Amino acid sequence: MCLWSQGVLRGCHGSGRIPLSGKNVRLSPSGPRLRHVAGPREARSAAGAGRPFHCAASTPRASYADPYREPVPDLILIALAAAAIFALGAIAQAVSGFGGAMLAIPLLLLLVDAPTAIAAATGVSLLMSARAWRQEREHVEVPLVRRLVVAGLLGMPLGLLALLVVDERLLTVTIGVLVLITVALTALRVRLPASAPAQWIGGVLSGALLTSTGMNGPPLVIAVTGAELPARRARGTLQAVFAAQDLVAVVLFVVAGVLSRDAVLLIAAGCLGIPLGWSIGDRIFHRLSEAAFRRIVLTGLVAVALTAFLQSA
Repeated sequence: MCLWSQGVLRGCHGSGRIPLSGKNVRLSPSGPRLRHVAGPREARSAAGAGRPFHCAASTPRASYADPYREPVPDLILIALAAAAIFALGAIAQAVSGFGGAMLAIPLLLLLVDAPTAIAAATGVSLLMSARAWRQEREHVEVPLVRRLVVAGLLGMPLGLLALLVVDERLLTVTIGVLVLITVALTALRVRLPASAPAQWIGGVLSGALLTSTGMNGPPLVIAVTGAELPARRARGTLQAVFAAQDLVAVVLFVVAGVLSRDAVLLIAAGCLGIPLGWSIGDRIFHRLSEAAFRRIVLTGLVAVALTAFLQSA
């Protein structure tokens, strides 16, 4: 409820949006300040007499635009851009087994804020990884998957806390740095020892990174490659871990209120881009050498990392 006194909107009870009646107040073009517009007779007479006037918030008529609602053409453009971004991520993940989120999130930061980008990328990664896991379920190293998933659960609460309290610009820079570190480690073919303690450490780090940056790939890739599995078995194992960890992360995002309406819109757009991207990536996987595509992916990751740095500047 808004308190009107002497022609000035004193304030509104509640939080979030300021309730607007559509007739009495509107946003000034110069900024978020409110200014009075000729309204009902009661408002003018009360303001002239200096008496408080209470105006209950009501739904604006169709002729009054909601200043908080994104224009429909903008939403369509954002959805199309997100579909293209997730298609690129699906190509990378189909060929190399990783890189989907690392390609998508820095590019999504050009469209939305960091928590929305992270939640959307995690939701899309869940759909993409679950589909791949189903296709590769006969090529999964189950004991390794179980160990990495359980370890990841230990790190997820810490990562979620960081997402909720850390400044968005710092998160963006962290994402860019993490991508560059991944490129360096992948190019140098760094591997963790094939031991249970090393895999537990990689799993905990992956869980913390997933809920804070949306990118749990780097420690998982290093842990799985350290196990020296055949290419297809490593690919299937990674998809199984991604799907399980993403599922838990999405539940945490829902509980914490991070999975917003905008994130759901981006996930829906991702559902359009994933099939096309995965189909292209699957063909590349069988025709292009792994070394050649690895170089392409690493070059692309450097480009998106630089994009993240520019976004945070």
